[in-house]
This record gives sequence, C-alpha cells and structure tokens, in this order.
Amino acid sequence: MQFYCKPALTCSFYENLGLENALILVHTLHMGKTVGLNIKIDPGSSLPVFIQIVDAVSKGVEKGVITPGTRLPATRTLAAKLGVATNTVAKAYRELERHGVVQGRGRLGTYVLDRDQAATHRAAGAYSRSMKSLGHSLEEAQDYLAYAWS
Repeated sequence: MQFYCKPALTCSFYENLGLENALILVHTLHMGKTVGLNIKIDPGSSLPVFIQIVDAVSKGVEKGVITPGTRLPATRTLAAKLGVATNTVAKAYRELERHGVVQGRGRLGTYVLDRDQAATHRAAGAYSRSMKSLGHSLEEAQDYLAYAWS
C-alpha cells in the first residue's frame, strides 16, 4: 500500500508477514535518503505500546539504520499504520526527545539527532529539570548558566 504524507515526503508501508500489527516502514525523504524502520507492536507484551515504539526507534538509531537528520513519520501517519492512538506515538516521540534521541521541531517534524546533539540535548534537559525542581525561573537558570560559563 502506498501512502502519501506530503508532496516532498513519501512513506511506503509493507506488512511484515506472519506478525500481527508488525510493519516495516520505509521512509523516503525528498533528499533521497531512505531509512528502514522496523516497528513490531506486540499486543501481548507487558511493555506499553509507546515504550515498544521508543525501543524500536532507539535501536534503529543505535544500529545506524536511522541516521542523524532523518525526519521521523508524522505521529498521525505512524499511528494509523501501527493501529494505535496518535497520542501513543506522540508520547513515544516525547520520550525519545526527553532522552535526546530526537528533536521535535513543531510543524516541521521530528528529527533524529547526532550523538553530540543528543548529548547536548540530554545535558540541557537535565539542567532544565534540575532548575525547575529547585523552583528557579528560566531567567534565573540562564543567569546561573551565564555565571558558570564565565
């Protein structure tokens, strides 16, 4: 089945034979980059579906199957193909972003970060969470960071 997301982005989906709710997603970007993303949803698993999606994307990034700069499918597109709720995919993408694997760019999509970007993203997230938990405002956190930087 061929599914057109946007003029510059084509997503081809093929059912993986023998596994219920399993898909192999071939994501073709307008830049000519093709990335295989194998997501298998196991309805009998004790792991929540969003964690299964996080694991599949994380493993694809670790193995180099999904390269830095790659745009992940839109949440609605992936949700429809996996047969899950859009919020489930959105939650998985938020978790991937929290771990510094991807960066959400609003309406522009969700992109895979390279290792340096991921490390920077994780450090910034940890600093942000720490400052928030201590009750500091964004301005105060920036002041502390500027002081530490000098």
